[in-house]
Amino acid sequence: MSDFKKNIWMYGIIATFIVFASLMIYFASIATHFKSDLVITDYYKAELQYQKQINKLDNTAALASKPLIKYDSLGHKVYLTLAHIGVKDSVGGSLYFYRPDDSKSDFTVKIKINNEGIQVIDGINHKYGRYIVKMDWRENGKGYYLEKAVML
Repeated sequence: MSDFKKNIWMYGIIATFIVFASLMIYFASIATHFKSDLVITDYYKAELQYQKQINKLDNTAALASKPLIKYDSLGHKVYLTLAHIGVKDSVGGSLYFYRPDDSKSDFTVKIKINNEGIQVIDGINHKYGRYIVKMDWRENGKGYYLEKAVML
């Protein structure tokens, strides 16, 4: 009995190392099976386009009236309003609905405004949640970019 009391620290240290190693193996197995969609797959290409993006953001900041992106929860519709547009044919571009937590829910819509400068996008067929709307458009040969968070 006295040998056991003398060596109890040795058993405690060994048990601590075994528990620690077991936890590390458990967490490593969880981490390898975790799905992460938060990374852009072609980030090198995106990095090269960064200066163009900065120029588009500067152009958007210089606009007197910025585009409005609103979601109507009753009708499940997203409204894009470009009130400053004079000629609707001079506008071209796309709206990219990016969902940070699920890349399979992302979708793109081409900009097609009507004579009043409004585009209505049906949101009922898409998964409910937070989207970041990335609006990239050209107007009269000049590029613009705008991002806005929307709950669909």
